[in-house]
Amino acid sequence: MYNYGVNDSKYTESISLENVPSGTYFIKISSGNSISEVLTIVKQ
Repeated sequence: MYNYGVNDSKYTESISLENVPSGTYFIKISSGNSISEVLTIVKQ
């Protein structure tokens, strides 16, 4: 699981990253205001 915070970290979301290739992903969250976060996945 990968935890990431949006803005002031009061909002957190957990997503499963199994079977996801390495790379940079853009997460678009719409909840009144448009918020974009960058998620970088590095396989260990």
